[in-house]
Amino acid sequence: MTAVVSRPEPASTSPPVRSRPSTRPPTRAIGGVTEISLAVLTLAAAVSLARLFHHPWGFLGPVGLTIVAVHVVAWACRRRGVPLAVAALASAWAAALVLSWTVLAHATFFGLPTRGTLAAAGRAMSAAMDQFRNVASPAPVSPGFVLAGGVGGAAAAFLADWAAFRMRATTEACLPSLSLFVFSAALAQGHRVTIAVIVWLGALLSFLLVREAGLERPGAAWFASRSGGGPGSIIRTGSFIAVLAVLAAITVGPHLPGATTHALLDWRHDNGSGAGRTTGSPLVDIRARILNESNVEVFTVSSTAPEYWRLTSLDTFDGNGWSLNDTYRHIGSSLPAGATGAGVGGQAVTATFAVTNLQSIWLPAPFRPVRYKGPGHVSYSADAGSLIADKATTDGMTYQVTSLAPSPSPAALAASPPADPSDPAISHYLELPPLPPQVRNLAIGVTATGRTAYDKALLLQDFFRNNFTYDLNVPADDSQNAIVRFLTVRRGFCQQFAGTYAAMARLLGLPTRVAVGFTPGVPAADGRLHVTDAQAHAWPEVWFAGQGWVAFEPTPGRGAPNAQGYTGVQPQQNTGTVTTPATTPTTVAAPGAASSPTTRPPVDHNSGGSTAATRRRPGRSVVGWAWRVALWLSPLLLLGITPLAQRARRARRRAAATTPGARVELAWNEAKDELAAIGALRRRADTPSEYAATTARAVGLDAQTALALTGLAHDIEQASYTPHGATEQAAEDAEARREMIALAARDSQGRWERCLRALDPRRLRTGV
Repeated sequence: MTAVVSRPEPASTSPPVRSRPSTRPPTRAIGGVTEISLAVLTLAAAVSLARLFHHPWGFLGPVGLTIVAVHVVAWACRRRGVPLAVAALASAWAAALVLSWTVLAHATFFGLPTRGTLAAAGRAMSAAMDQFRNVASPAPVSPGFVLAGGVGGAAAAFLADWAAFRMRATTEACLPSLSLFVFSAALAQGHRVTIAVIVWLGALLSFLLVREAGLERPGAAWFASRSGGGPGSIIRTGSFIAVLAVLAAITVGPHLPGATTHALLDWRHDNGSGAGRTTGSPLVDIRARILNESNVEVFTVSSTAPEYWRLTSLDTFDGNGWSLNDTYRHIGSSLPAGATGAGVGGQAVTATFAVTNLQSIWLPAPFRPVRYKGPGHVSYSADAGSLIADKATTDGMTYQVTSLAPSPSPAALAASPPADPSDPAISHYLELPPLPPQVRNLAIGVTATGRTAYDKALLLQDFFRNNFTYDLNVPADDSQNAIVRFLTVRRGFCQQFAGTYAAMARLLGLPTRVAVGFTPGVPAADGRLHVTDAQAHAWPEVWFAGQGWVAFEPTPGRGAPNAQGYTGVQPQQNTGTVTTPATTPTTVAAPGAASSPTTRPPVDHNSGGSTAATRRRPGRSVVGWAWRVALWLSPLLLLGITPLAQRARRARRRAAATTPGARVELAWNEAKDELAAIGALRRRADTPSEYAATTARAVGLDAQTALALTGLAHDIEQASYTPHGATEQAAEDAEARREMIALAARDSQGRWERCLRALDPRRLRTGV
């Protein structure tokens, strides 16, 4: 080894030469372009997150504004030399303000966050966590999801600014945005992946190029050493290479050898045996579609007859919800019959499907498919009677299914013998966890007059249709008391009707399962049925010896085609008509008709186009002075009138409440108004009893007031859900409880808070 020792240069005796000061900053040559490109990189990650939702702009708008606000505040703090800790607090406050204005405006006080805003944010985030566990993308946009995205985007924006301009670390500055992008990629299941990759990679390469040019490190890259270099040369050359690389990846990548072959370790799907693949419950997806009401078209059908388009059936009930436990195997064109459907005939139905936005592995089909024609690599469960694809989504698939749809007669169903619980083919469809005794007693009571299994199935169906109400505002409940709650409130949507019917039918010895799919859809001029989210549905199927699985319809407002003969229910469905907001009408005069009057002031052509009113001197117009005084005094007049208007509004509402039920409802609403003023806001999904329990803890009500609130919640539930409604005594008790709650709420506020609340004009609209 040879060591090389450097000798010091001899000291020069000549005077030192002064170097000319540089006119450019040594580390930033492009001004604020680097900050802008970093903000664009964070926004690109937000764009990637937005594709997880049905309405991306509803998510991207508030989150994008939050990201921009944090980047601006972080930049301003750096320019002012503000310490990092103070800059972090300022950025957090900016994010809180933007999210409060855009997401929780109803819970702010004149635009400022309060304790009520924080409580509303906590409830929204809690609801979002429940949705996150149950809903698959694309999901509906909810306040909790927007808040979570805003918090994540704000954190990514601040951390990226810190790493890029305080730590001067380029790689670390890209990591926050990369984390959001990877998170979205893990949840999106291939949804709009090409657009997301192009946007984020383009933003990343742009930031790296601008950052490289701004640092001006000679020789850092091969294209930086050419003559005529500098930041402009780096950006131009690097941009050309970046665009070329992205285009090559998109166009050439999918056509490379091996791009379409199966992976060596296919961790997303099964190995062809049909075992080992796990997917979310389609009932959860159906519930999200029903509650979202976005009316997004999911597929179209050209069929020889309308049917319920089935995805699958759920056979296992654990007390909290229904799930599928079955085996799917690869099939050819002919489909085998299951153990519980062998030898059963039906009406031949041929349907051609074009899936556009289903976002699931399931292939819609009419019940009892016997032949499939379409793309290969499809698996089938004979027992469940459903088809699945070998990829994450069936979107883009076009295929044809021929089925033998069941059309049993009432006589054939009535002649079917009772099910044998020891038969291994059907015993699984009778299994139940322990249920409350009142559920069994109710099932036996409503079907007591039925002699056959068919009689009992029909009586149970009619019990739900004649005594329950279809209501989307009832929260989905997967707890162990969900059935009891549904049977108590007697309101819900198809998931609750189908699941409760199936559980009660099993208590009666009827083998039952829950089918999931869509109603027929809306016919269009193209001769096809167009199926949207609005047609998502769930219904029970009961097994009859010699007839196989037969669908029943306990959900009011729904009815399967070709089933009226044995169910007595006419075909009906939710058409999902989309309504658009009305716009300001524009009147167009017919030829020869007189012109309609306009609000435009007459033009004085002698004044160069100005109006006659503007030619007067303000000082000589009494009307003008009166207008100005009214304009100046309008805020004070509004504040003075507000308490009187509130009192008049309250008196008008009380005068309109003439029945005991209306008086109880008014007392409940006014009590909620008083509690909302001290930060107790009700979630839409809460029942009155749940609201009373959470509010008592949230705002710290004393024991007497909490008891009054609980009693008032019981009063409104009795008035709303019991057959006899509210009595005069119940109305008087509810009004007394309201006064007690109002007094306690006002006592918990200071004098200044009560004064501001009395002058708040928003209460005239919201009642808060």
